[in-house]
Amino acid sequence: MAGFNLPPGCSVSDIPGNRPGDDICQVCGLNYDDCQCPECPVCKTHGDPACYKDHGMQFNEWQQGRRREMAEIQYANEQAEKNAADAYNDPRWPGWDGEGEPPENDPDHHN
Repeated sequence: MAGFNLPPGCSVSDIPGNRPGDDICQVCGLNYDDCQCPECPVCKTHGDPACYKDHGMQFNEWQQGRRREMAEIQYANEQAEKNAADAYNDPRWPGWDGEGEPPENDPDHHN
């Protein structure tokens, strides 16, 4: 679908189901093609965490394991971002933009 036939201010990513991540199950984190989550008996959908709270569904052992894995991956990603930000803002090298050699006042810099 081209963007020329959409209303002004809209893009193809504004169409439901056409956003990056829309094909990921919010319960197990897999693509819907690989998802093994059961269908909600009330609303007949898959992968909606609200169904587990609102419709009395229970996470099975496999889903609990997948959710733990997703939490661990998310935590590792957050730590990596924090470590990268900390390294970039290292107070030992004020004014260094991260390019080239560290400044001469770097205690680890060897001439």
